[in-house]
Amino acid sequence: MPAREIASSGFSALALTGALALSQLGCMAAIGRASAPSWRIADTAFDRDPQAVSAAEAVEELRHVTRVFDEAYAGVDGGQRSPSAHALTRAHARVQAKPRWEPEELTRLLRDVFQRPDGHLSFGYGGQAPLRLMAGPRRRPYVTAPIERVDADGGLWLGEERFAGCTLGARGVEVLPTPEGRFVLGVFAVGPETAEVPCFSAEGAPAQLALHTTDAEVAPRATGAVTFTRQGEVPVLSIRTFDNGAALELDTLPAMAAALRTTPGFVLDLRGNGGGNYRYAEAFLLALTDEPMQRLSEREVRSAAAAEGRANSARRRLGRGDVPAEAEARFMAHIAKLEAQAEELRVRGAPREDVVTEGALVRGHAAGPLRARAVLLVDDGCASACEMLVSMARQLPSVIIAGQPTRGGMAVGEVALFQLPRSGIQVSLGTRAFKDALGDFEEMRGFLPDVWIEGDDPVSEAAALAQRREPAARGDAEARWWRARRGTGAGRSGGRRDHAASPQDTTPPNAG
Repeated sequence: MPAREIASSGFSALALTGALALSQLGCMAAIGRASAPSWRIADTAFDRDPQAVSAAEAVEELRHVTRVFDEAYAGVDGGQRSPSAHALTRAHARVQAKPRWEPEELTRLLRDVFQRPDGHLSFGYGGQAPLRLMAGPRRRPYVTAPIERVDADGGLWLGEERFAGCTLGARGVEVLPTPEGRFVLGVFAVGPETAEVPCFSAEGAPAQLALHTTDAEVAPRATGAVTFTRQGEVPVLSIRTFDNGAALELDTLPAMAAALRTTPGFVLDLRGNGGGNYRYAEAFLLALTDEPMQRLSEREVRSAAAAEGRANSARRRLGRGDVPAEAEARFMAHIAKLEAQAEELRVRGAPREDVVTEGALVRGHAAGPLRARAVLLVDDGCASACEMLVSMARQLPSVIIAGQPTRGGMAVGEVALFQLPRSGIQVSLGTRAFKDALGDFEEMRGFLPDVWIEGDDPVSEAAALAQRREPAARGDAEARWWRARRGTGAGRSGGRRDHAASPQDTTPPNAG
């Protein structure tokens, strides 16, 4: 389907201009209508020390952030891109009430005003005491001990203790199967104080299931971006990044996929993979199978500001020495293309356009379907392009997602960097929005695993899953029953493969 272009309304910038006019700063409205200056950051300014600003200067910085959001921020689909006019008016009043703003306090104010449930959006600065504040808190899983049995009336057994009337399907409660054929209840919350599963004891007294968090460390990056090992007889392919800087290694992924598809089963270890260029992830998947998969739908912001911000992000990496020598030429060509695009759009005075591309159905290039059992091992270090790989791979019948929930940083990507002219505060935001084909992804929570794994040796457990002949465990069937009972998980029952019990089942698979 061809892309369609949607002109942005620019509402938030107009709202802030109106708020400032009401505050007897009408001159700023005229500034807002003038030709917009470039957002290009000088090479020597990326890591400059921030500086304190006056109230009037802080008002200007607030206006600049609003302009950045209006011209470049993609925003999470279905959510509000910029703060409301009322929120901007209140922020303006707060800024004016204080004669001097230190960098950290102004950064925190901007973060609070513009925060969104977006795993890429951040505010901060460089210099001798750098600061980076994420715009929204991630929801972490707090889980119960493995549940031994579920009764037909919904009673849950933890060891010898029975709980009844548990609140499932509310406050982010999810059912997560374990490799042993049981399952755990996971509550996704910002902190332990909001994580609870209210139940009743056998005597009818109010009770709460005990919850714990794993505090699992993100898998450390290996020396190489791509490494191949074995866990017993099971091949283990570890991919720690999809960054363009590792292009020479990542270009070998299709050949590795062709070899892995001929095995009985394998583990794809994606822990700690913070993303990068999704082209490498998709090339790997297309070499695994000839089955159809639906790509993510995209909405790209096309504007001079978005192009300049993307170029800034790439130029900072290049200047810091984060790009291997063999990839420098590719980075420089990418930067030159972005800056030329920005110049052309700015000279034309082109307004922001959101270019929408619906997710297409694509077939793999392999000689047949994937017969090997593929276990994708993930954790909260799997983000962005890594989660995009998960989004497509989980459509394949022989793929199991194991481990712990992914980061929840996929809905907005292609990061752009902006620096406010007076304070030196930097805003990092996504200029391209993505939508999961099956609808199971949640920003700041991520994808749920098919099988929950915690412990000191997750690779061994993933390898054991890869060797199983049957994909379903008892706990998986129970988890599907609970999801269907509470009316959620539409993506799993609609586009996901069936492992065991039908979503229409009315009795849990091991009802006592």
